[in-house]
Amino acid sequence: MPATVPVQPGRGSSQRAKRLGRLTGVPDRLRSIEAFGEAAQVEALIGELLLRLDRPAEAEPLLSRVLGGLPAASRQVRQTAWLLARALDLLDRPAEAAVLRAEHDLDEDD
Repeated sequence: MPATVPVQPGRGSSQRAKRLGRLTGVPDRLRSIEAFGEAAQVEALIGELLLRLDRPAEAEPLLSRVLGGLPAASRQVRQTAWLLARALDLLDRPAEAAVLRAEHDLDEDD
């Protein structure tokens, strides 16, 4: 259930790292024009890119903060919760991941 990130064939982590670099500062700029929902979407994307770059320790606090600020009924809640649960799994915190999945009605295989 992760957000979709365009991945071009033959492009690896260096391409993802470039994408991550291009997103630096974007959430703050969006918040400065009161585009809070869009800022949260970009932060979730940054969290996903961090996971794809095998950097779950950086993704976890970001995704946790984003999830805490989202409206409860939004579709983005499930996507962000899935990403956060994945980060927790990668950080060897499966019990926390399981609680998060249960809270958001996510299957481990989603």
